[in-house]
Amino acid sequence: AREDLMARLQAAKSLAGVEVKFRHKDGMPVWVIANLNLTPIGDSGEAFVQGSLIDITERRRAEEALRESEERYRRLFDQMLVGFALVEIIHDDQGHPCDYVNLEVNPAFEIQTGFALKKIRGKRIREVFPDIEPFWIETYGRVAATGKSIHFENFAEPLHKWFEVTAFRVGEGRVGVSFADITERKQTEKALRQSEAVMKEALLAAQMGVWKWTLATGVVTWDENLYRIAGRDPKLPAPSYHEQAQMFAPESWERLRAAVERVLAGEAAYELDLELVRPDRSRGWVVARGEASRDANGYITELRGTVQEITGRKRSEMALQEAEAM
Repeated sequence: AREDLMARLQAAKSLAGVEVKFRHKDGMPVWVIANLNLTPIGDSGEAFVQGSLIDITERRRAEEALRESEERYRRLFDQMLVGFALVEIIHDDQGHPCDYVNLEVNPAFEIQTGFALKKIRGKRIREVFPDIEPFWIETYGRVAATGKSIHFENFAEPLHKWFEVTAFRVGEGRVGVSFADITERKQTEKALRQSEAVMKEALLAAQMGVWKWTLATGVVTWDENLYRIAGRDPKLPAPSYHEQAQMFAPESWERLRAAVERVLAGEAAYELDLELVRPDRSRGWVVARGEASRDANGYITELRGTVQEITGRKRSEMALQEAEAM
């Protein structure tokens, strides 16, 4: 580096503000700013050098560390799986948020939205999506104004997708937005709700209720159909296993209790015709079914099953038996 510096000085006769890297005797690099002049000594053909060397090693190290940090964060930014956008809020003459600019977006933005980065980066959102719902602009504007972060799920009509979004203020009038496409999850949830609705209709049509008994807590849960079959107020907790002795005729309860004990002992599921006694003392008949659920270690954690109203069918069978006995 020294030889190169002298060669440049001889060629230019003067150097100002030139950054030069030397190697210290301990091997560490040293950066300096050189301000040098080459001054001839009479007519001898010789010259001397005068000027200054300013050590800027610490500054250069700091700059390199900052550059490496920026490159590292840029790589992380580019590799993020969630979409990210840095937006700047635009206000109207009355100071209300009316638009925003996508100052920066990451590659995952394109994956999550299906919208090319070059068409969104640096553009106003209303320029890209003229029909965008005011909700997005108002929400980000509120975050920028209050500094209060927000997490929400919302449907983006222009993209026909659901997004899970976190928005937070990152500077005056600027908001960081991270988001993920949850459309598939939302569609699954919708399909599940529809399936549950169909199941409820099927259970209602079959006059069937569903129950569960969690052994660790002793808690029994019923669905609304079972409350109706049992003639009980759905606002009240479902009766515990032992309280259910009052729900059946004595002989039916003994058969049910014995079947439950067999299931808890590891035997197969049960299916029993039982005589039901409702709180108003009216009676009916049900088919009670139950089975065990086990954890990963094979231990029974709960019993679950169904209760189906068969009073009409049972009465018909009993009437037929009486007629045949005559």
